[in-house]
Amino acid sequence: MERDSAGHDVDVRDLGADSSHLALDSPDLGGDSSRLALHSGRLSLDSFRLSLHSDGFMLGSRRLAGPSRRGTDALVKTARVALVACVGAFVALIVPAMALYPGGTWWEPHAVGHRFWTNFLCDLEWRTALNGTPNPVGARLAEGAMLALVLAFVPFWPLAARLFAERARLAAAVRVLGWTSVLGMVAVAVMPSERFGVLHGVAVVVAGLPGLSAAVLAATGQLLARRALAGSLGASMVLFAILDFILYVHTMLHGGPGPVILPGAQKIALMLLLAWMLVVAARAPE
Repeated sequence: MERDSAGHDVDVRDLGADSSHLALDSPDLGGDSSRLALHSGRLSLDSFRLSLHSDGFMLGSRRLAGPSRRGTDALVKTARVALVACVGAFVALIVPAMALYPGGTWWEPHAVGHRFWTNFLCDLEWRTALNGTPNPVGARLAEGAMLALVLAFVPFWPLAARLFAERARLAAAVRVLGWTSVLGMVAVAVMPSERFGVLHGVAVVVAGLPGLSAAVLAATGQLLARRALAGSLGASMVLFAILDFILYVHTMLHGGPGPVILPGAQKIALMLLLAWMLVVAARAPE
């Protein structure tokens, strides 16, 4: 303890070297000035303490977020593996289904063998081919392939949205619309046109509207995020899918097999979709 010029006891250990505190009782400074200096010093100290607490909070948040981040990374890795596996399963099943298809198209009923550009995918699910020949094994393989493709969309939509995760509302819309379309796709896969007729077409439309909407938003988000390859593949797929969808609906409403380019547009959209899925699986951030 020491005594200052005014006769007050002052503990120099509490004051330390801070000139603002020392200025409190300086006879050369007015009371207001010394109070200002004191408050300024305390404000700086409080600000410094607040900064320390803030830094500590951030560090603590990162430590607490560690397990959560690892869990998210594991989910993303699982989704990527699942997507690639579903695409692989689709290809592994659809190729032999095409090879086993006895023949017949809507434009050439008596054709022999599968015609890549003029057979629809759903033609392969017919247990009796369009040319009248039984197709028991090929139909089962085709049904399995379509289910694998439908399952691929479950991890695909959230992975596609991760490429533009900073646009939270757009990403959420893609996930909701995409998963909604999956329900309709299941109906498409399990209700082939051979046995369910017009219901198959209705399921295609019900699944197609939210699915196309999700694809448009996903491709747009990826292009805005400068994910050029994924966005370009998605946009190209959307163009052919919309063309195919319009022609399909027109054929449903007016009857007939429709234009011969219809199954060709479907195949191009399919190939672009598979490429898009694989790129998304490879580039989705963890």
